Amino acid sequence: MILNGDVLRCARVHRVGPVLLGVTGVAVLSAVLGGVRFPVPSLESGAGTVGVPFRRELPLLSAVFLTALWSGPMSAHEQGGSDTFHRTRARLLALATLASAAVSLLTEALAVGWPMGLVFVRSFAIWWGLAMLSMGLLGSRLAWVLPLGSAFPLVWFTGGALDWTAAGAGDAGFWGLAAASLVLGAASLARTPWRSHALKHRLP
Repeated sequence: MILNGDVLRCARVHRVGPVLLGVTGVAVLSAVLGGVRFPVPSLESGAGTVGVPFRRELPLLSAVFLTALWSGPMSAHEQGGSDTFHRTRARLLALATLASAAVSLLTEALAVGWPMGLVFVRSFAIWWGLAMLSMGLLGSRLAWVLPLGSAFPLVWFTGGALDWTAAGAGDAGFWGLAAASLVLGAASLARTPWRSHALKHRLP
């Protein structure tokens, strides 16, 4: 079973309640103020500014909130945990990811319709994958680096061919990017010191 006593204990230790409350707050903020446009500099507008709706960038905040499940005062020691511990934490992350996606989708769908809800979830998935990759490469304290770094080109070239926040809900290419981002991010977190040590001892 995905949800068992070990997962629940891990959830309490890693403050899953406050984290999901933060994600829910972001979803509500998007529902209430997501249509408000904030001016940002854009290379697409001849060195001028362009108005970008808040909801396009808010999924990044949701993704960064989730990284708190991988951080904490014991995070360095947890990296040396056993396979059983890491499987439990992986289940917790999977459940938290699904819960975050569901809350965001339903809130956006009620506020502005299912298509915008799907776009929000797709952006969340891309940035969450990048956040996991950032954690795997740079550590939990720098989980924001890759998501934030990816946001700057989207703002500078808003609405461009690579702007997944502006593409329609049916854009298969960006859904593929979301899947690839999640797989790459999850793989980077799976590469723990415990597994690396075990792999070295299996090799001839």
